[in-house]
Amino acid sequence: MLAGGTASLSGLRERVKEVTGFACRVVNPFENMKLGSAVREGKLRREAPSYLTACGLAMRRFVQ
Repeated sequence: MLAGGTASLSGLRERVKEVTGFACRVVNPFENMKLGSAVREGKLRREAPSYLTACGLAMRRFVQ
């Protein structure tokens, strides 16, 4: 799984698979979440891997 600001670089996923032999995908922490109407969905999709840590930290509040 690829996460972080560079995870969305064009061709990165394919190159990682080529070099390692393992399938991989770009993480989207907002997958299966209901989005508010004010959210710019296109921008969120492009930047989603950058928000993985922030989403994980925010979810800690609900798990405890």
